[in-house]
Amino acid sequence: MKKSRFYFLLISTVLLISGLISFFNPESVFINPVNTRLQIENSSRVTSDNQGNSFVIFDSTKKILKLNKQGRVEFILKGNSERPDRFALAWDITCDNKGNLYILDYVTDSSGLKVERENIKMFSSSGNYIKTVFSHEYEENRPDMEGNYRKIRFYNDRIFYYYTDSESMHIGSITPATGENTLLKKINVKDPKLNIVDCDFLPNMASIAYITQKGQIFLSRYNLEFRQIYTSSMSRIKTEPSIPWRIIADGNSVYFSDAGQ
Repeated sequence: MKKSRFYFLLISTVLLISGLISFFNPESVFINPVNTRLQIENSSRVTSDNQGNSFVIFDSTKKILKLNKQGRVEFILKGNSERPDRFALAWDITCDNKGNLYILDYVTDSSGLKVERENIKMFSSSGNYIKTVFSHEYEENRPDMEGNYRKIRFYNDRIFYYYTDSESMHIGSITPATGENTLLKKINVKDPKLNIVDCDFLPNMASIAYITQKGQIFLSRYNLEFRQIYTSSMSRIKTEPSIPWRIIADGNSVYFSDAGQ
């Protein structure tokens, strides 16, 4: 079982961005020239485009910044808004081949504890709102803060996602040009809403892997039954707890980040 060096580097990038921005580039990274300090706190997701730019969700999912390959901030998108051309809470992000940014956006009810609507919004590479690609509203049985749509990834002109409800996990794709939503796979898992931590897959469904709350990793290849390939008790470092947290399935291998080690 391997842990992804690539994914480790992404996580490390998120953790180091605050210092990178505030220490190395204080004179050139601010949209507001009057502001002389910028602190990146509570970062949660990072993605990159084909030009080497990185996008980071921070400030408890309320803001997104674009960091170019020279290490300078080009813009910051501010959320926590109900405006159609903004976002409320950014749960996940991905980029297409042209550098457009897609945001998985959660809109909560007045209590702030339940999700009443989930959107996927499209922004240009310069941060301008283009359109809402997908929207799903809950009139009843609203999910908790994590929502039902949990991850988005862009492959071959489509946005792929996984979705959990009370009975199963679903993998599907959305075509941004038309908004067409296609269900690709339904996976029966016990209490998936509570038990699934993360999931990743190849667009052709040749490899699907997911992490459970118990620290187990299950893998299915070529539509065969899922088999357990890792559990927290298998960790080589016995003095530190193993907590599988994020996962990548690339077909030949499965990589995961460990929040405990």
